[in-house]
Parts: sequence; C-alpha cells; structure tokens
Amino acid sequence: PAFPLLLGNASYSIYLCHYPVLAFLALILRNSGFSQLGWSIYPLMMVVTILICLSFHYLIERPLIENRLPWRRKAGGNWIAKLHSGNFEGDMPK
Repeated sequence: PAFPLLLGNASYSIYLCHYPVLAFLALILRNSGFSQLGWSIYPLMMVVTILICLSFHYLIERPLIENRLPWRRKAGGNWIAKLHSGNFEGDMPK
C-alpha cells in the first residue's frame, strides 16, 4: 500500500512531468542508437520517468506546498494557510 499511496500523492507531479521527460528520453534514445530496441525499452523509460517525476514531487512540489523553499520564507509566512483561513490582517494596504 505504500507505493500506490506514494504515486497518488505525486500524481500531479507525474501528470506535469511525464510528457516532457518521455519526450526527452525518446530524443536521447533515438540519437544514441537505442531506438532499434523498439518496445522493449518502454518499461525502462517508464521507470526512469516515474523516478524523475517523484524527484520533482519531493524537491519542488512538496516544498512549495509546505512553504519550505528559501526564497518563499521571506514573503511573510504561509500564504496558503492565510488564504484558507481568510486571515489577511496586516497584509493588505488600507
């Protein structure tokens, strides 16, 4: 159950990344001569794509959601929590 849960949590990252990653991998494989392998290379491409997309999830998406990126800490707290609570006091000009 842990791996399907992981894929579910990372599904948006997988959705965003899979096409560019697959296109890039196909370009690399075609230029390096591996295109003659045909369909037998697709399982490897799928595994590599999922690993890259999971990396994107952990390195980019989760820190953005949890407000842990260094350049976001200076912006005045967790704006997502403020948005959900409706507590924007002191943040808006009067």
